[in-house]
Amino acid sequence: MNQSGINSLPDEVLDQIFNHPDVPLGDLFNTALTCRRLHYTCLPLYFGRFGILDPSECCDIVFQPPLDDQNIKDALSGLRIALFIQSTKKLVCRFNDLDDYRLVIKNMDRLHSFISHLTVMDDVTLVFASQRCGCCSDFDPGETVDDELKKWSQSIGRILNTTLSKSCTSLTITGGRYMGHSYSFKSGHKASETESDKSRGAFSAIKNLFGKGKQAGSNITNADNPTDVLRGGNWQFNRATGTGNAIVLTSLSISAKNTSVLRSLNIRSMMFTVPPLLHWLISALQLQSIESLSLTNLQVHRKYWPAILFLIATNAPHLLELRLSRLRQLDPADILAFISSFPRLTVLHIGHNVDSVDNFDLGPFPDFPYLISLYAPAAWI
Repeated sequence: MNQSGINSLPDEVLDQIFNHPDVPLGDLFNTALTCRRLHYTCLPLYFGRFGILDPSECCDIVFQPPLDDQNIKDALSGLRIALFIQSTKKLVCRFNDLDDYRLVIKNMDRLHSFISHLTVMDDVTLVFASQRCGCCSDFDPGETVDDELKKWSQSIGRILNTTLSKSCTSLTITGGRYMGHSYSFKSGHKASETESDKSRGAFSAIKNLFGKGKQAGSNITNADNPTDVLRGGNWQFNRATGTGNAIVLTSLSISAKNTSVLRSLNIRSMMFTVPPLLHWLISALQLQSIESLSLTNLQVHRKYWPAILFLIATNAPHLLELRLSRLRQLDPADILAFISSFPRLTVLHIGHNVDSVDNFDLGPFPDFPYLISLYAPAAWI
């Protein structure tokens, strides 16, 4: 006598059994591991619990703070075991309220195990909700962040580089302050002092650069090596006092450099305005495939703006589209010098919420012979 099991039931019956709110999420997950047929039946229902209707179109992953039950599953748990997902048009990863950067690293490593098996990710967005840096507290006296900074740089670097190697055409990074105070910044004629002078000098911590400034900063020009994000002609980054000595920079991998087709880069994260991630940003901007850059919601000290604008302009003169929005404490002369560095622009957007320190003496607006679309305050034009 033949015995029939659940696997012999018609698809309609299986759907009625498992597509029910009373079926625990963990049961859906575990059942999907039993056989191929139940895998293809239960995983789509599992994804539906997280609002993912078609993973090949969009995967929206939310990383929540840890719960007491370590067996709680999230959307990524299912995505990592799915046999039928080879690519996705849009990937959104939200690191919600994760103040502990160690947990972020753990989740990024989980994420890497998923995206490394994909062939294509067209549009990728990373959203970091936390405003804590993780490098100014939670350490014993005398303890440095060198090891943690290396782990952070390696983990997020793997995500960024793997993303670029998967035919990503648009990358957006929003929010976050992790490891943002591990470096300090100094500008002016004393920026190239000897090491002994540096140790005695008063380096302004990057945390202070994120606030408002009252004194005008020196324009930053003539950097000896435009690909060196740690120093220019009259400015430099050093490791912040008490955080350690290791120079850690997030690099663009050879694989990402050789295979990238990235066209649009949207930076809405303060983490990419300082090392170690500033190094990755500038390296990525050197890619000839990049046509569009958007800088949004960046609030740094006015003395620091010339450095980052110079690095971007020097390394990405090939840009065709430039969008600036919700930027604070910029010098008008620096903005005009910056945008004039992109003679091939076809699209230029300067939002009304770009906070310039003085709009009364702007000077002549640059000429862009290829410009098709221009959006800027009337006073600028």
